[in-house]
Amino acid sequence: MSECCNVQQEADVDLAKYVLKAFLKNKYPAPIPFSNLGFQPLEDVPRFTVFDKNQARRAHETAEKLAEAGCETLITALSDLKNRHPGSFYADYLARIALFKCPKTKFFPLPPAHQTLEKIMFARENYSLRSIIFRQRYYTYTEHSFRENQLDWWREDPGLSEHHYNWHLYYPISEELRMPRQGELFAYMHQQMLARYNCERLALELSPVVPYGPGMGWEAPLREGYDPNLEGYSSRCANMSIPNSTNTGSRHIVSSDMGVNKDRLLTGIAQGYLDKPSGERVPLTMTDLSCTVEANNGSVNRSFYGNIHNDGHEVFGCINDPNGRCNINPGPMSNILTAAKDPVFYRWHKFIDSFYESYRKTLTSYTGWAKKNVTGVARCGFGCAWSFLVELWDVIGMCDAVLH
Repeated sequence: MSECCNVQQEADVDLAKYVLKAFLKNKYPAPIPFSNLGFQPLEDVPRFTVFDKNQARRAHETAEKLAEAGCETLITALSDLKNRHPGSFYADYLARIALFKCPKTKFFPLPPAHQTLEKIMFARENYSLRSIIFRQRYYTYTEHSFRENQLDWWREDPGLSEHHYNWHLYYPISEELRMPRQGELFAYMHQQMLARYNCERLALELSPVVPYGPGMGWEAPLREGYDPNLEGYSSRCANMSIPNSTNTGSRHIVSSDMGVNKDRLLTGIAQGYLDKPSGERVPLTMTDLSCTVEANNGSVNRSFYGNIHNDGHEVFGCINDPNGRCNINPGPMSNILTAAKDPVFYRWHKFIDSFYESYRKTLTSYTGWAKKNVTGVARCGFGCAWSFLVELWDVIGMCDAVLH
């Protein structure tokens, strides 16, 4: 029995080493070129972003076909793609979702993004004096922008970016929901990021994050400028205005339509239901609301309530060149791996969070405990955890006494 286990472990280790070929640039070409498998050549793929549901859907369809082709074909094809385009975010994204879909490689640990996409994760080292002067003049010119830049160190932490990247990898917008309460997870995950960010702001005596979106400051210029100093991503000057429309290459986003979508969502929250395309009324839940706001495949009615969360990322990402006439690279908000680096990410998600706050105000108090007869609390084990709970309760009691 032990010999069989050892053989299996050795086989798993060998396969795990083989999987790394999908992320490492090799000296020798792969025996099976990616293009020979009948997939769309990478040169023909437009600027890739998972916030575009059509692009995301095509990427996941490609990943499914790769996973069905077999483990060896999958890894050699991905290795060829990595060799030809070593710094491509699309190649990295495709590799991760394809390996997750393959039964043999689904549970293998993959190298973190900061090791496979260094140029996207870390700022460029070579920075000319002219660039520094330009950055100071246009991105930190105002006192407001200067204060915001004090938190660059937190927003640009690789672990934070990888957390956001991995979450959206596991819960993509272009596939069927993987968990019954996936919409809730989307809401709570981003709320936790906001709460942690506000803690850091409090430490620097900065005000909490102020929402920025349609009807919430959207009509005024965006005060925060940001220079990511990343290869392939453009900077945003302070006090830029939201364009009337944005053309991403595969979609046309009208900013006023996003305001209409916001009003429709708020109306649904006030009424307590959302309308399906058939006219059927769906009683409102946190999951249905959040899926519709994010506009994933669980959206109740994407054609009516829009694509508000994903469109916002695209609008901010393309703010320098909304119509694509100047061929300017997008900003970090267009990529799930870099979005959290930008200060406007938190302002946008504070706006998204306003939908959930409006929904919570419609909920009634929970009365289930009124039917329970609690006679006492008994300790059943986990002594350390119980001691911590008692100490925490004492601290809360002391704080309450001081405040009142």
